[in-house]
Amino acid sequence: MRRSRAILKASAIAIACGGLYNASAYALDAEEIFRRVSPAVVMVKTYDEKNTQLGTGSAVTVAPESLLTNCHVLARSRRIEIKHEDARYDAELVHIDVERDLCQIRARGFKAKPVEIGNSDAVPVGKKVYALGNPRALELTLSDGLVAALRRDGSGVLRYIQTTAPISPGSSGGGLFDPDGKLIGITAMVRLDSQNMNFAVPINMLRDLPERSRQALAAHKANSTPQVASIALPGSTTPPSVTAPPVKTDESKPSRTEEKQVTGSDLSEVISHMNKAHFRGSSDYGVTNVYLSGDDRYVTFTGAISGNVGSGGWYTTGDDLLCFNMHGAFNFKKLDGCYRLFQSGPRQYALRSKDGSTILKTFSDQINYHDIN
Repeated sequence: MRRSRAILKASAIAIACGGLYNASAYALDAEEIFRRVSPAVVMVKTYDEKNTQLGTGSAVTVAPESLLTNCHVLARSRRIEIKHEDARYDAELVHIDVERDLCQIRARGFKAKPVEIGNSDAVPVGKKVYALGNPRALELTLSDGLVAALRRDGSGVLRYIQTTAPISPGSSGGGLFDPDGKLIGITAMVRLDSQNMNFAVPINMLRDLPERSRQALAAHKANSTPQVASIALPGSTTPPSVTAPPVKTDESKPSRTEEKQVTGSDLSEVISHMNKAHFRGSSDYGVTNVYLSGDDRYVTFTGAISGNVGSGGWYTTGDDLLCFNMHGAFNFKKLDGCYRLFQSGPRQYALRSKDGSTILKTFSDQINYHDIN
């Protein structure tokens, strides 16, 4: 009798609280999710100043005539076009946040109904999700999977949703949807050296996008540091270049003339104590992060804008050079070769190629790619 009462009591509680679980109880199937959100997901095509196509990606409609995509999809573009089935529209950049790889564009005349925005801060690990985009320019490709992990930075801020829903080049800028068809992320990158490790920018970052864009554009106007990858800025007919946030010049830091090359036993000692040391420089895909591990002689390369990933090894030579073995980093051939290590201050190092054409400097920020492994 007591057991029966307990069951009845539990059932009553479950019924009373049923409203809390309606979303899960009545989750949409894949067919219905596709029917609802596919009209709002488009292909993005970018073109250079000669109107030659540069590449393709994806975007999701989040407001009337307004779409979200990844900034690396738009890199080096002079003209942006969106395509949905047989319809094509020119688009313009409205907001830009290269650091978070989130850009907003406007396509006047595009009438698709915006998707419903979810809450990425409330997404649990294990949640069923769907990715919709244009991998390899194959329009409106749907895949499914789970939320595999939630990757946060040192401050506890959610920076990436890791998912097992497969994506590929061309999926960048596409949508990651929950079982209710709500947009919870913008698919951004995949680890090429791993199996089914995919990442999306949390949709809650959309909230800060207008203000962060305003700050980024103000900083760009005030900063004269040479940039790398170009994106057509709002209101610009001849777009300047925009990259990840510019590194501020600190006049108190030692100049290059005060650098000292690290050689001999000092070189071996310094490298052996590097634990995923973070260097930043330029490669085939623009601004590139390089993570050097001294304990396992492993090096990882990630495109700060493109999201491309590669890996390899490193070794030292008898003439005090540190060389990269690029066997798993075919996307970053510009960095192939041997370097001299210089020190300019405590924990401040630079890798300089033998001919001086490539410089990788130690870099510090709130999150690096090894935080999302």
